[in-house]
Amino acid sequence: MKEPGPFERPLSGANSGDFPSSLRDWMSTYGSSSSPASAEESSRLGVEALRFVLSHPGRHRKAAFALLAADAFLTLACGQAVETEDPEEAILSILDEVTGLEAE
Repeated sequence: MKEPGPFERPLSGANSGDFPSSLRDWMSTYGSSSSPASAEESSRLGVEALRFVLSHPGRHRKAAFALLAADAFLTLACGQAVETEDPEEAILSILDEVTGLEAE
């Protein structure tokens, strides 16, 4: 049986930390090289990466990598949020955190 690709795997469970090595490198810059344990932790790491992006406007390679890491963390956070007891509240919490960002 063929192993599922990275986009065919569930966001939680045994395979949740199985990210491509290049993405793990970017993600480790913001605190984790494997899957964070909760939507809150994933969201916090995504927002931290977005803060870096906002503090480095223009054509900045590290900001581009940070944006990819932020996308990965926030996508993971949303996937984890829908598995919580109150998915709507968890998603709204992520949105509040992201929309509260300002350029420094």
